[in-house]
Amino acid sequence: MPPNIPLAVPTHREILLPAYVAFVVKSLRNINAAGQTIDLAFTLVIRIDFGGLPRELTNELTHALAFRFNESPLHYDVEHADSKWKGSLFVVTLRLQLSGVVFEGESVDFDVWKEFPFDEPKLAFRLEFTSHTVEHGRLKGWKVRYNVHEYTGEPAQPEQLLHHERIKPMMSFKRAADSLPAFDVKMNALDVSFQAERKTQDGVTFRYFAVVTFHIPLFRHPGAAMRSMVFPLGVLEIGAVMTLFMSPLKYEERISTLVTVLLALFAFLSYARTALPDVPVSTWLEMQIFYSVLMCLIGMLETLLAKYEYAGANLVEPGTKLQSDGYLPSQWTFSAPGLVPTQTASRCVRIALLGVILLIMLRTGWQISMRMRKYYTMLAANSAITEMKKRSTDFDASAYGWAKDRDVATRAERRNSLTGRRVKEKASVKRSPEPSSTAAADGPSELNA
Repeated sequence: MPPNIPLAVPTHREILLPAYVAFVVKSLRNINAAGQTIDLAFTLVIRIDFGGLPRELTNELTHALAFRFNESPLHYDVEHADSKWKGSLFVVTLRLQLSGVVFEGESVDFDVWKEFPFDEPKLAFRLEFTSHTVEHGRLKGWKVRYNVHEYTGEPAQPEQLLHHERIKPMMSFKRAADSLPAFDVKMNALDVSFQAERKTQDGVTFRYFAVVTFHIPLFRHPGAAMRSMVFPLGVLEIGAVMTLFMSPLKYEERISTLVTVLLALFAFLSYARTALPDVPVSTWLEMQIFYSVLMCLIGMLETLLAKYEYAGANLVEPGTKLQSDGYLPSQWTFSAPGLVPTQTASRCVRIALLGVILLIMLRTGWQISMRMRKYYTMLAANSAITEMKKRSTDFDASAYGWAKDRDVATRAERRNSLTGRRVKEKASVKRSPEPSSTAAADGPSELNA
């Protein structure tokens, strides 16, 4: 039998009504990293199939509709809401503008900001249908629950459905919805998940989906941070490295240059603090500032070792009487004549310190190149998704079916990240049984009695 019709389980006095949700984002603005909140303007289009129910029960249910949005009650007034009937479908349109919505639901995960300015925060908005106990009529005491269906595509070709094509009917965006200057929405990574509720009575378990979660991943545009923070920080690091090419006898000039670079870093830290997200975790940029200070410290230690290593040495260019302004080849030779064991050990330590500086610089350059490559890949993927808006007039209940439990679906069915097409595993996954066709067939007779 079709999965999207009202079902009843008389032995458990339960009624499951098919529900369909469309989440239309109109505005995202004022994201707050410290409070994990965002200002959200959206439209919820909720369709519920009341086919086969008595009129008295239908009136009671439409007036008792209740929802929770991110664990907060979503106020709904049937007398003033934009609602209408389309056959047996009751369509409710809620236009809401909420401030300070906690976008991580019940959990607070500050790790999403660790990669600043290459961070990718994830917004999660959870909508829950509240069940209702019938208060009047012959079905008094029955429990009415709402079973949210997911879009599965045309029945003829369900396996040809791309990921973003599955999401589009359930979640879409207005053209100017992204009002976050520093962020963009990863259109190719949007997702809608369903959480199963399981009820067990008299040894029989039935399952329905009353909770739907809309996942909106974002990614930051790193250009501004690269120009105003990362590039100046790199210039300061190069300034610290340049002192290593000065003569080891010029201790005062080398140490004064490093102190100047260190003071500039501390001044830069005060400026960067105002631009960094106020979160209790160390971000990628903060770690780069730490490594820059560490490079200055290593440079100072190397300068001090060089001073005592070459104390009393007369470093002159071969064939001239001028003191060298840089290192001579003999200054890195361990078997140079006149070196005592202490000087040899000092030279080994200095080479190790310089190696640490080189590794830090190579590591930083590699991380920046890989993160910028990932950023441009996301931009290209976003440009391929030209439209994420589906008209409400295109609604067709036959294109919807029973949802899949998020935990089960991730194990039993995976999608290729490049094509978005489904790749099913051979292993079968045992799931809780859905209401049987026999119980469903008995339901309407009870409801119409």
